[in-house]
Formats: sequence, structure tokens, C-alpha cells
Amino acid sequence: MDSQTTNAAPRAFQEPPDIQHPNWDWANYIKYRPVYPDSLFNAIYNYHAAASPDNKFMAAHDVGAGLGNVSARLAERFAHVVLSEPNREFLNVTRGRLSSSSCSNGSTVPALATTEVEDTEEGKRKQEAQSKFTYLAESAEHSSVASDSIDLMTIAEAIHWTDIPAAIAEFARQLKSGGTLCVLQYGPVWIMDNAEAHRVWQELFCHAVKELFFGKGDVTGSQGDGLENALPGTGNERYILAGRRFATGLDNVGFPPSHWEDGVVRVFTNTRGNLRRLGIATSAAGLGEEEDAVRATDQRSFIEGDPDWMVKECDLAWLQGVYVSFFPGLRVEDDLERWAQLERALGGGTVTAAWPSVRILATRR
Repeated sequence: MDSQTTNAAPRAFQEPPDIQHPNWDWANYIKYRPVYPDSLFNAIYNYHAAASPDNKFMAAHDVGAGLGNVSARLAERFAHVVLSEPNREFLNVTRGRLSSSSCSNGSTVPALATTEVEDTEEGKRKQEAQSKFTYLAESAEHSSVASDSIDLMTIAEAIHWTDIPAAIAEFARQLKSGGTLCVLQYGPVWIMDNAEAHRVWQELFCHAVKELFFGKGDVTGSQGDGLENALPGTGNERYILAGRRFATGLDNVGFPPSHWEDGVVRVFTNTRGNLRRLGIATSAAGLGEEEDAVRATDQRSFIEGDPDWMVKECDLAWLQGVYVSFFPGLRVEDDLERWAQLERALGGGTVTAAWPSVRILATRR
């Protein structure tokens, strides 16, 4: 890469990273996002089993199911799994993945019935009735799932796109008494063993966020950008709000005592004790943060250096893949100068990268 190459000029606002973006690359997303480890599901299931002697492993609901990675793992333990996803295109991709005998992460899932059926809505319903999965094109805030019918709910890498209080209230409606909710969020990788490489990496993400949200890639100017500076007529206010929620490390996710037991568990992994580590780019880009909703009875713990959330021997190409998976509207060629800086910082070598993550486990009263 030519170290003398200059930055491309800032471009007009584009649709921020979203599954509806025309450049969305499913294969790239699967390859460069973390694989949810066994230890995560063991922790969730152990919490669920300990929360109440009456808790069962019958019905689970994966909200904002995405590509079905969490759903596939839930199907290994639960008799039936509901997948909800507001975007029908995304839901169709997920249906196709889960209809095969296994997912790319190696999780074996029951295949949909191979019996030929009519290509009608009735035929599809018959086919799905023979599987372990129910697919719903619905939002987190409004679901057709029956009240008091779900044993365990998950929402992974999606809570920041929701109206959080409304979503949490809806989850409480669906869960049985004693049921479990797991909220999971991870942020961009943190380069662990090369301070200069991480400095440039963070600058790359900050530049991308500012360019996508505000139509400018300046990372040295004012840190006060917010909703009032959103480009008029673009509708990107939704994305700024999502970035703001993301930057708050899930401390903005509250659990009213009227519906949730005391002792909500909040586990921070590979965040170096920083509650805001998930938003390394959104915080620096000046999107702001939301109010803290943590209760005095909530329990925080920190796990550092968790190998299940780390990737070793990451080279420049891998880091570029992660970047594009977060920002499908941008290309490496759009910021050649910073990529050249990162290449120099790596010196032709590799680094260890850690995925910072937060999980919340809460019990329905």
C-alpha cells in the first residue's frame, strides 16, 4: 500500500450499516463477526436453571435473530425456538440457513422437512410446523407471541435498534414467571498487543461513523455532533440514536422492579474495566450516550482476557474484513491513508484482537 496516498474526499451521507444496504455481504458478515462460544450458552443455561426450580427448556424466543446463529444454538437445548426479525429479507436468509443440516459455525440444527409442499402460504406453514422453528417478521416492541409462553428470550447485537423500554416491557409480557432474558452486545475488536495499531484502528472506526452519520469524516474537529447536526432529510436520526445506545455499554437497559427480579447480572468481558468500551467509535464520534438505567441491586462483574472472545494472529486483511462487516457502505479505498498507517503499525505482522462484550441476565417476576 502506498504510504503517500491521500485520503479520499468526504462523501455525502450514505445509508449506515444495515441489512437493507445494497452492499450488504452475508458471507463477509459471517466470516468476520465473532462466533458465540459454548461458554456463553453454558452461562445462560446455568443462570436459567438456577433462577427457578420450575424453569423449563421448552420454548425460546430469539429476538432480532439476524442470521440465526443464536437460534441454532438454542435449538440444541429447547424443544421449540421462535425467531423474530423485522426485516423480511433478513428473515428469508435466516430461514434458508436453518433449513440446512448445519450452520457455518458448526452448530447442528434440525432441518426443515424435505417433503415437497406447495409454494403457498399454507404450504409454508405446514413445512414450518414440522420444524423446531417459527419465523415471525415482527419487531422487538410488538410481537404476536402469546403472553406467559416463553421460557427464555435472547436479543443479541440488536437492542440498540429498539425502543428499549418498550422492548423490555414486551419481553416481560412474553416470559413466564421465573423466565430468563439475555441481552448481549459486542463492540468492534480491541487490538491488544499493539498500541499504535489500535490507535489507528479506533481512528478508522471514528472516521467511518462520522462520515456515515454526518457526511464528514473529520475526526479531529468538534466532538459535539448529535441529532441537531444530522443531515436534514436523510432519516439518519435513527442511526445516531442507535449509536448513542450502543456507546452506553447496555447501562441504558433498565429492568423495572414491577416485572423483574432484583439482582440483574451484568457481565463485561474484555472491556478492561471500561463500561463504555463497546462504543470506541461512537463515543469518540460525539454521538453522546443515554441515561444510566442500572438499579442499585444489579450485579456487575468483569472478565478480562477471555480466550473465547479473542482472535489470534489477525493480519491486515482480517481487520479490513471486520471493518467492512460493520460499514458495508464504505470501502477500504475510501480511507487509504489511515489503512496505510495501520499497515505500517502492523509491520507485516499479526496482532491479537479481543471482542469486548456485555451480557445481561434478568429474571421475570
